Parts: sequence; structure tokens; C-alpha cells
Amino acid sequence: MSRRTALLVVVATTILLTLTASPTDAPTTAFSGVPETALTQETGFYIDLGHEEPGLPNGDFGLTTVPDTHVSQLWMGRAVSLFISSGVRGYYFRGPSLEELRPHATDGAGRPQPVLAPSGSGFDSDYAAFGAVLPSGRPGELLGIYHAESCDRSNYTATVGAALSRDGGVTWARQGAIISGRNSTPSCAKTRPRGAGQPSAMQVGDYLYVYYTDWSPDQPDQIHMARAPLARAAEPGAYEKYDNGR
Repeated sequence: MSRRTALLVVVATTILLTLTASPTDAPTTAFSGVPETALTQETGFYIDLGHEEPGLPNGDFGLTTVPDTHVSQLWMGRAVSLFISSGVRGYYFRGPSLEELRPHATDGAGRPQPVLAPSGSGFDSDYAAFGAVLPSGRPGELLGIYHAESCDRSNYTATVGAALSRDGGVTWARQGAIISGRNSTPSCAKTRPRGAGQPSAMQVGDYLYVYYTDWSPDQPDQIHMARAPLARAAEPGAYEKYDNGR
């Protein structure tokens, strides 16, 4: 398992636990052959993973390293939309079900065309792909929270960026960098990745909570959280980071 895949599993598990933990007054079931009561007596919670659903297999449509970051799934109208990462770019697939997904656009050879890609300069010069896509709170607008990198894949500096779409996710207007790491540096003269990346997000009340990985040379890789008012979630400078319970 690659370093990026391992981190993705940790982030996905963290968000899964946050979203699916339920109190003990939920219906009693069995989990992995162990009675639920044995699981809940210690913690007061149980986890319901739901039904397994097929996604987009790695290699379909010629895309590899799928997914490279968190996958966002939205139902818009009667179609499901999937925003995924492959390589260093973000792609948009849509269909009546997860089994019938098709890229929003293809080139002459039938290859999917990205909806987000490296800009060539700045914090997202070498990588740009969504970690979360969700309604922005304004009619007809989507908010994209994306993983960005500068420098090459072995010593990149990661940053979390934001973008807005008003055409259902086909085109995106970048809003800038919204979350940086504790030890971010624009210099490529380093031996390992630094910064903040691999974001996943969820709305709670009037706030957007973003969970992300922080890479620092003096600390193990860690999951951090930052939040901003949903109405300002695409604005640089709007986020406050969780720090020691505050």
C-alpha cells in the first residue's frame, strides 16, 4: 500500500466514524458475528456500514490510481454524480446509478476530460483534484474543496484549495488556498512532503468542517480539522483550526 493510499484509508475511516456512529437506542443488530450489546457496553456506540455499492474500478476509461483522494458522491436530479481523482487531476462522472457512470466529457479517443487540473503555477501548480464536493448553500452552486500540490510527487507541498461551480460541476472557478499546513514551505528543496491535504468535508448546521492530513517534518502524519461558516467556506482566511479542544 502506498503512503498516499494508507493516508486515504485513515482519512476515510475518520470521516466514516464521525458520520456513522449512532447511539445505543438504535435497533439491535449483529456486527461481525458479535452481538451489538457486547460492542456498545464499552463505548455506547455502534457502527453501521450500510450496503456495499460498486464504484468506478481502477483502470476503467484508462484512468489509474483511482481514487487518489476522497470520493464525493452527489445526487442531482435523478442522476448520481461522482467526483474522483486520478493521477494529478479531478474528473466528473455522472449516470442513473453507480453501475452506469460515464465521464461528463471525452476527447476524440474516448478518454475522460478533467474538470480540475494543475494550474502550472502557485500552490496548485502540480496537482489539483477534489476531496469534497457539496452544495455551497447558494441556489445552483457547488462548493469544491480540493487537494493541491506544488513540486514533484516525492517532496510536494500540499495545500487545501476551494473552487465554485454554477453549472453542476462541469466548470470551476478557483477561489484560492483555504488551509495550509503547520510547516508548509513553497521550496522544493526538501526530502519529504509537507503541508495540508487529502481533505474531506461535511456540513454541520451553518458551518463546514474540513478534515485533512497534516504533514510536518517534526511530527507523525496527523488528521486535523478546520471549520468556516458555510457562507464563507470558499474564502481564504475564513477557516479556524481545531487546537487542543478549542
